[in-house]
Amino acid sequence: MKKPTIHICCVLLVLLWAIVPSLAETPRLGIPEILPSQDFLWRQLPQYNNYAFQGYSNYPDHTFPYADRPRAFYDSFGDPLITGYDLYDWTERRTLGQEYGSSIFKDRNQWSTVFDFLVVGRDSYNDWGYSAIVGDGLIARFTPLTLSQVDFNGARFDLATPYARFTFLGSRIERPHFYIESVPAWAIEHTHFADDSTILLGTRLETDIGALRLGVNGVNMHVYQSTQDNNSLKGSLRPTLPSMDQVVVRFTDDSPQDGRGGALVQEAQLILNGEARPDIVPTVIRHFEGVGTQVGTISRLTGQFNPTIYTNPRGYYQTPTLYYRGRNDMPLFADYLYRADHEAGIDVSKNTNLEGLLATFKLESPEEILHADGNEHLVFLFDLSQEPYVESVAVEAALANDYRVEVATLNLNNPRGRGYPNQYLSTFYRPVLRAEGNVQDGSNLARRRINVGENTSLFTYSADMHLALAGLEINGEYARSARYSRFPARMDETTLYDRGPRFSEKGSAWYINAVRWFKGGRLGAEAFATNPDFHTEMRTFVPFEIGLTETTLAGLTNNTIFWDLVQDNEDGDRYPDKRAGNLQGQPNDREDEDIDGVFPGQDDDNDGLPDTNRNFNDVPDYVEPFLMYYVESNDFFYGLDRNNNDDPDVREDDLDPDYPYDADQRGIHLFGQLDLTSQWSLGAGRYDIEQIAGGGRNKSTYALVTYRREELGRLQRLFFENHLRRVKDDIADEFSVLVERPKRIDTDFRGLVAGNKPSFTNNLRADPLLYRNSYVNDTYLESWLNPWSTLQMVHKVRLRFNWQQAGPLPGGLVQRDKRLDFFTWVSRADYTWHWHRLQIQPQFKILLLRLVDQAADRQLDGRYSRRTVRSELSVIPILRCTLPLMQRSQLQLGIQGLGPLPYRVEDRVNARNSFDQHTLYLNVNNRSKYFGYDLRTIVGLQREVKTFDEESRESDAFDALTFFARVLIGFTEYGRFL
Repeated sequence: MKKPTIHICCVLLVLLWAIVPSLAETPRLGIPEILPSQDFLWRQLPQYNNYAFQGYSNYPDHTFPYADRPRAFYDSFGDPLITGYDLYDWTERRTLGQEYGSSIFKDRNQWSTVFDFLVVGRDSYNDWGYSAIVGDGLIARFTPLTLSQVDFNGARFDLATPYARFTFLGSRIERPHFYIESVPAWAIEHTHFADDSTILLGTRLETDIGALRLGVNGVNMHVYQSTQDNNSLKGSLRPTLPSMDQVVVRFTDDSPQDGRGGALVQEAQLILNGEARPDIVPTVIRHFEGVGTQVGTISRLTGQFNPTIYTNPRGYYQTPTLYYRGRNDMPLFADYLYRADHEAGIDVSKNTNLEGLLATFKLESPEEILHADGNEHLVFLFDLSQEPYVESVAVEAALANDYRVEVATLNLNNPRGRGYPNQYLSTFYRPVLRAEGNVQDGSNLARRRINVGENTSLFTYSADMHLALAGLEINGEYARSARYSRFPARMDETTLYDRGPRFSEKGSAWYINAVRWFKGGRLGAEAFATNPDFHTEMRTFVPFEIGLTETTLAGLTNNTIFWDLVQDNEDGDRYPDKRAGNLQGQPNDREDEDIDGVFPGQDDDNDGLPDTNRNFNDVPDYVEPFLMYYVESNDFFYGLDRNNNDDPDVREDDLDPDYPYDADQRGIHLFGQLDLTSQWSLGAGRYDIEQIAGGGRNKSTYALVTYRREELGRLQRLFFENHLRRVKDDIADEFSVLVERPKRIDTDFRGLVAGNKPSFTNNLRADPLLYRNSYVNDTYLESWLNPWSTLQMVHKVRLRFNWQQAGPLPGGLVQRDKRLDFFTWVSRADYTWHWHRLQIQPQFKILLLRLVDQAADRQLDGRYSRRTVRSELSVIPILRCTLPLMQRSQLQLGIQGLGPLPYRVEDRVNARNSFDQHTLYLNVNNRSKYFGYDLRTIVGLQREVKTFDEESRESDAFDALTFFARVLIGFTEYGRFL
């Protein structure tokens, strides 16, 4: 061996000798390869212990909510991380040869009980910082045109620097969690597996340049197959998606209310695999909107026809009607097929009401030029079942006038089923094409192509800005959407879903608004357009699994679910106004609506409860004893109504996504305000809005005179406003109103039975379209008086005149001269009197509402006479007494309806709604401190007697006695009540 080599070896030995002692002092990570030898063959086992004086140690996995003892965790490099428990793990893997590529782990006990469905990790250095958030029921909001969700389940990462702010988020929105006792097949040991599912990804970058804030946003939602290697953000079709055997195309009038100028259709033909197929002749059916099915059986005994309802498929438990409302329309495919069979000479009398079938569904020739006006439907059926290879499908037709085109598909689900309703499974109609405006002269005649397929992905992306300078503020955003779809290709019985070409639907939306303040007033302007082809909704097929009945897909209808990037949430709470169900913290919740009610603009005191339902029960306060003294329904509320549907804008609830401006509308708005004095102001403006595809318009020129005064001696508040406007509005704006339940005792225990908080039910109300051509004057006066410290008085008076002008209306309608008068009056007064320790407070409230049509009924002489449309009077006498019993206890007595003076509601138009009611309420309540908690204990009883004027309402009357005991818990700070 050479000397240099010997020298190197010596150096290495010295270094090893120096390192070994330090290694001995550090913990060893590896497993020893040499184990110490045993002296005996005998195996030493645990020995007997006596616990008479020795303490007993429980097993480490007996502490709730931890289901097992803690263990050591290591990172991917083998370095120790922590000794503890698994809490959350979301993994997405894309490769061939695996059974599941997506998994989400959440420990059911720790995730909900210990961490309340939320974990946050954060760090910062100087002006740099970040937060990593994982949770259920999170807020995910970029802009109102790209992403706005309040029930986001997933992970988000937020980064802030001195120059910019960045957010990235992701969620597997299908099966994000479950809270059930029975474990479905795809959930093992709290891990939720998925081979194909839907994922949401989003990012936002925001920066400031002086007073200008700029933001860019991108959101993607797509269906993926984790067991395949060809996934992209444009998505893929599910392998379980059924093949499409028939294509159904429906042509209708996009403005049916005018009854004319509807869809004109000619030369419709199928385009299969990119080539025209005139040999596949469609079956064409004509029928009217709303007709019932004629498929069913006729009783031999009575001769009565019993229809088979097959167009309302139900989920495992129930159909969430609100969630699917407006997007669950299905073709009457069995009626169409039986009608075609009859024309071909096949006897269908055993499966249909033949006479009704022939009268309701008319067979048309596809060679003719066809029209669909008003409520008429033209339905084309193209049969693909005999085609050996299908890669792409489209329908071409020459279209004109005001048309609307929708597509659905049928698949042969059960070839051996009895009759067409059991053989075929139908999708919902999907709107694909609408004419721009309300064309009625055929000037927009063009040949259009309608692609057929299922959604695979949705993109929304935008740029937004906000500029704030001295006296000037500007906001704006431009957004685009792209929704991708493809046809599920097949060859014979083999699916080739990735073979079909993708096609897309693209649209845009934008808005800009500006306000300039100056001394003594302000000027403002806004312009906007939300095109009908702009989308934030994606429809996907989801295979039924028994486990889905308890997940976010509860009540799944027809294997179809809709994912919304921008939700409908007018009241801005944690629950969307319509949803799929089973949100975080609500196990086994299958409700499709906001479970704590939708009350937009009704939380002025910001206590988290609607001002019209402060006790948060199943009954609005304005129909509940005692509480009705302080609140009124929307009929008595005054507020600006820009869309002219008689529902104040600030309290209006609809079922549309919460875009900054309504979909399918564009327009401008100019306004100004001049402050005449510190109390008087004068405003004026004009807006001109039109529907892009719908053809309606909303034009208004208005003026406002306002007087506002606060704290003027005994006059606490005085508000006066006169609103004069010239209106031409024929856009129908549907809205939702709360359902009032007069039989309150029927719903007292609903929350207990359902296992969650009571839900509020809303009914949809059509826009009466009373302002299609009108002059309107609205006057409102409100005063709050306090003549003495013990006397308070509130008065609210409103008077509205609607002068409808004679003349033609859009769509060929004609309006005659008449006037509608609407009047409301609210007065209430209460006086507080003390006698020793007893406090006595009488209260009195009166409400009056009248709606009069001054020219409703035509007389024999040709003139018109007035008619009272609504006339309602409510008289509410109340007596309240409070007596302190001890330091922390008091007795409360309430009487609503005093002997011969009951709580009286009198409907002078419909006497069936008139009733008397007496209510007696007595309770003892105690307020105490207990180990830092604030405890309220209430024990009492209530007696209610309600009688209606008419005997026909006797079943709705009641005499109820209720006993209750309630304990509330709050918190104190250093022994003081908060």
